[in-house]
Amino acid sequence: MKKGETIHTPLFSLCFLVGATLQVAVVASKKVSKVAVVRNRNKRRVREIFRKHTKHLKKGAYIVFIKRDLTNISYAQLEQEVKRVL
Repeated sequence: MKKGETIHTPLFSLCFLVGATLQVAVVASKKVSKVAVVRNRNKRRVREIFRKHTKHLKKGAYIVFIKRDLTNISYAQLEQEVKRVL
């Protein structure tokens, strides 16, 4: 990825800014689901994928905007999509 790049997928948008430390933020608005439990589960799943692949990430800020409910997407499919983008 280049400095200050945004990548869009059907599941999420990923923004990256070069920085001194590695930071990951995951955002799920009420548009994803009106139920907080579902939004938090989606965010936890995405955070876990980033945690598993931290050694392969460049230093900087990664901001993930979830576009839709990821409950019906398997963990393996979600992980494959994130790895494809990175």
